[in-house]
Amino acid sequence: MTDNENIQPLSPENLLLKLEENGVSIVEKDVRRDIKTVKRIGYYKLKEIAQYYVLEKNEKISFENLLERYYCDKQLRMNTLHAIEDIEIYLHNCIGELLGNKYGPFGYLDFKNWCDKAKFNKNEVKEDEHKFKKKLAKKAKKSRMPDLKEQKNLNSKSYPTVWLAMKVLTLGELVFLYRRMSVKNKKIIATKFNTNQTELLSWLECLNLIRNICCHNSNLVNIKLTTKPKIPNKYKKSLYFFDKKETNRLALTLVVIKRMMESVNPKYDYTKLNKTLSNLIKRQEDKIDNLTKDKNAQLLGFNKASDINKIFPKRNPRSKRRSKRKKNYSKYTKKVSRR
Repeated sequence: MTDNENIQPLSPENLLLKLEENGVSIVEKDVRRDIKTVKRIGYYKLKEIAQYYVLEKNEKISFENLLERYYCDKQLRMNTLHAIEDIEIYLHNCIGELLGNKYGPFGYLDFKNWCDKAKFNKNEVKEDEHKFKKKLAKKAKKSRMPDLKEQKNLNSKSYPTVWLAMKVLTLGELVFLYRRMSVKNKKIIATKFNTNQTELLSWLECLNLIRNICCHNSNLVNIKLTTKPKIPNKYKKSLYFFDKKETNRLALTLVVIKRMMESVNPKYDYTKLNKTLSNLIKRQEDKIDNLTKDKNAQLLGFNKASDINKIFPKRNPRSKRRSKRKKNYSKYTKKVSRR
């Protein structure tokens, strides 16, 4: 028996003490409440956040601030995932429209129709096609979409039309299809996002990674990308550069989302995302100088704290009210005119 097999489980009380050893300040009067929190959230999740402060910022963090940081990260994941889902749906439609219009409702099933023949040989194309069809058949069978049960939407082998197929594919599977497309097809999709094929592929691969992080409750705030996407030129000045190297932190992924969202939904509301990012750089301190804010923003990958408001502006509540009044007024005038 190895030493590892003799490891004994620790009680929530001892796990809280271990958090204290890892740089978390514990207040004695709150110990009972904190023990319950450790049981609910888990030791390793809280330790991961605590180590960020010890290793990156060289400072301790109170249990209260640690908990606040945990919920900030959770809110950030939800806000980020919300935006990615909008981009994903748009990509579904773009690929479905392209393949459907060019190759017919079932032409997408024959990979040699639309694949990059110069990059992928016949055997690779056949193997990819076989794996894709197998996966698609399982997904279509499990899906609860009523349209997938109607025979008019299926071919003789029970595969759905390309437009329906797109609805059951994940973002990762869409990236797989895009990566294998011919150069001409890639360019058509890239123009939908006002970019080139190389840039778009790097953005999509990044988004797929971030989506998986959000869905699996991993730590998004402290992310460090090993493979960096192409930086959108528009937001280069807003990112932090250290030793002439661009950041690989959270800000890089967020500006990619913002750049893509400009093609998907230019009126997208970033108020919640702005609030979460602002909370992350301010924490619970009532008074914090601009220099400290900028340093905290740089840890997220932004050049300055003010760049957050520039890139992700809050929606003006007054303009929202005005637009609502206009809408109500137009409804009223229509009713009057009908009379």
